Amino acid sequence: MEREAAAMGADMLLGYCRRQDKLVEGADWSTAIAAKALGATATNSLGRGRFCVAVPHILIPTEVATGNKARKDDAELQNLAQFHLVTKGYYGLPVDVMPTEPFEAGLNALDSRGLAQYGGEDCEWILMVQIIKRHGAAVGILTVQDTSLEVALYSKTKRQVTWRRTASGAYLSAGLLMGIGEWLIPSSKRANAAHAAFQEVFKDMPDISTKTTN
Repeated sequence: MEREAAAMGADMLLGYCRRQDKLVEGADWSTAIAAKALGATATNSLGRGRFCVAVPHILIPTEVATGNKARKDDAELQNLAQFHLVTKGYYGLPVDVMPTEPFEAGLNALDSRGLAQYGGEDCEWILMVQIIKRHGAAVGILTVQDTSLEVALYSKTKRQVTWRRTASGAYLSAGLLMGIGEWLIPSSKRANAAHAAFQEVFKDMPDISTKTTN
């Protein structure tokens, strides 16, 4: 990562973060902001960081999950959202704030101080993730988990949602349960289904990544 930053003309890394996902294989990631020190008389004319995306808590309907299960799902999906943002070249910044409802109109009603709750004044984007529905079933030795997500990206500068997608993902695996119901499915399978849904959603998200090394 230091070599990549140097190739971009940066001389430091800021906000380094690394996560190892215990539930989803291959969803380990690391990220940092490549920065360059400016002279005492220099000014930054770049404005808000176009790469910084605030990731608030996940919108989870009560019919999908409540209590401790909802808290676990929230933490896991925040982490997965950051992972998929990294693959597109963004710096995901988790924030301890709920998205406004409705998302776009609610954000438009906020003043600059209200928007600053989402990653600060220098963070350009806000990501909304909502679980639309989730279904789990187990028959014999097979279990399947299906998750549908809605994801939207809001620009603070444009004061509007610039990208929105909805997609579903499924995860099939061996199991020993029999029945129908989301409560039957372990958290690892719920996380992998969400990961599959994120993969579908993010397929056509604007990619700002720059490959500087092999």
